[in-house]
Amino acid sequence: MEKSALAQSPTIDPIRSLYPYLIILALGAIAGLLALGMWGYEGSFLRLNSYHIPFLDQIMPHFTHLGQGVLVGAIISLFWIKKRASLVIAFILALLITLVIVGVSKQILFADWFRPMAVFGNKGIDIHHIALRNWMHFSFPSGHSTAAVVVFGFLTYGISQRKVPLSASMGILTLAVIYSRLYIGVHFLGDILAGSLIGATILVITLTLLYPKIKYWLSQKTPTFQATIEKALYVISGATLIFSIYQLLSTYYFYD
Repeated sequence: MEKSALAQSPTIDPIRSLYPYLIILALGAIAGLLALGMWGYEGSFLRLNSYHIPFLDQIMPHFTHLGQGVLVGAIISLFWIKKRASLVIAFILALLITLVIVGVSKQILFADWFRPMAVFGNKGIDIHHIALRNWMHFSFPSGHSTAAVVVFGFLTYGISQRKVPLSASMGILTLAVIYSRLYIGVHFLGDILAGSLIGATILVITLTLLYPKIKYWLSQKTPTFQATIEKALYVISGATLIFSIYQLLSTYYFYD
C-alpha cells in the first residue's frame, strides 16, 4: 500500500519530471501563435492543412484517436491502480475537469463556432479533409488536444522520473497528436492551441495541488479501505474502457 511521501520530502517539486514535456509543448505553442499571427485564424489553417503526404493520410485519421482521453486514460489507469491508486484518482479528477470545461466551452460558450469543413464549405473552398466523419459544429476548443495534453502529461509524470529524453519524447508525441486534428481537417489552429493551454493548466494544477493532498489522504487510511478503493477503481476503469471502445467504434467506424 502507498506510504506518504508528502511529509518526508516537502521541498521536491512534484512536476519536475514534466519540465521537458512542458517545454516541448511551450515551443509548439509559440510556433503556433507565430503562425496564427502571420496568417490569421482561417489563413493559418489553410496554409498548414495544405501540407500533406499520402503516408500520413493513411495513418492520421486513426492516430488522432490517441487524443481520445477517456479511452487511453482508462487503459493507463488499469496498469497503475495496484501501486499508484492516488495518482489514478488524481488522473480521473483531471479527466472529469477536462470533460466539464471542454463540454461547457463547446456546447455553451462557443456553440456557434463552426469547424473548418463548414466554414470553408460555405465559401466554396476545398480543404484537405480526411476525418472519419464530417464534423461541422462545436469547433472551439479542441477537446482531443486538451485530453492529449492531460493524458500524456500524467503518463509522462508516471514513467519518466528524471528521464529527460523520455519526457521530451512524450512532448513530441503529444504535439503530433494535437497537430493531427488540424491535419485531418477537423480543427483550426486556434482550436488546438486553446485546447492545449487548457490541458496544460489542468495538468499542472491537478499534479501540484490535488495529487499531493489525495496521496496524503489515502496514505492515512487503513489497508482495508485502500483495498476497497483499488477495487472501485478497477470497476470504474474497466467499465470506462468498455464504454470508450464502444463509443469510438460506433462514432467513427460503425455508424450509419
